[in-house]
Amino acid sequence: MSVAGFLVSLLTFIAIYSLFGLGLNLKFGVTGLIDFGHVAYFMVGAYVTVWLTMPRDPAVSYNGISGVGLPELFGGLFPGGSIVGWLLGVVGGMIAAAIVSLLVAVPTLRLREDYLAITALGVAVILNRVFNNEVWLFNGAF
Repeated sequence: MSVAGFLVSLLTFIAIYSLFGLGLNLKFGVTGLIDFGHVAYFMVGAYVTVWLTMPRDPAVSYNGISGVGLPELFGGLFPGGSIVGWLLGVVGGMIAAAIVSLLVAVPTLRLREDYLAITALGVAVILNRVFNNEVWLFNGAF
């Protein structure tokens, strides 16, 4: 890996975890609510983004799981379309994470303090087990 590739990877990880930290600061620092389910929404967004941007060619697929291939799809339509495909993949991951957080938030809206934390932790553990153990769904932990 070249120095430029390393720096791009490093800055990407810094940006991703900075956004994650800002979300935690907003949730715990501003509102004062302890929410251990924050990482579950992060996980859902990451999995959906990878699935939307992964190539859909069966020869490139990983153990039979292939993605939607949005960068390839939009890259063939117009110049600069692969960037639009990547951005749509990221937006799709954000929308999926927002939908899952909304589905968790509506039933637990009136819970406060420790009960909200316990409920969010339970949902995070359930989602973690589903994503790691179901091979048909994004190939499990692989």
